[in-house]
Amino acid sequence: MDSDLEDYHKKNKLLQTDISNLQMKQSSLQNEILFQRKKLADSNSLSKRIKHDLHQVMDVAQNAKQFKKSFLDLHGKYSATRSSSVSGSAANTDDNEDGEEAFIAEEYLLYVKMKAKKRKKK
Repeated sequence: MDSDLEDYHKKNKLLQTDISNLQMKQSSLQNEILFQRKKLADSNSLSKRIKHDLHQVMDVAQNAKQFKKSFLDLHGKYSATRSSSVSGSAANTDDNEDGEEAFIAEEYLLYVKMKAKKRKKK
């Protein structure tokens, strides 16, 4: 009877340690999920902001001087944002690369739209 009780206590302690390990793992995974959601929300926000700014630039595409000025302002705005975030921690390297790729893609899209508008004018 005593040996059965001792076995029960040993198993109970092992199960308690397993439970505590699983709870810690769950907590760390929940924190990771929250971090990834925040990162996704920040990326979506940046993407929407860039799209909005590009649409504003395209609104003045008919006037070459205003277009050039607004495009250079836009480029300066996001270049400054990118360079300040690059000087941050090395952990943000992936974020910076993703943002840079998105910016280059949006810049190229703007360039293509500008060429199409110029062709339509002629």
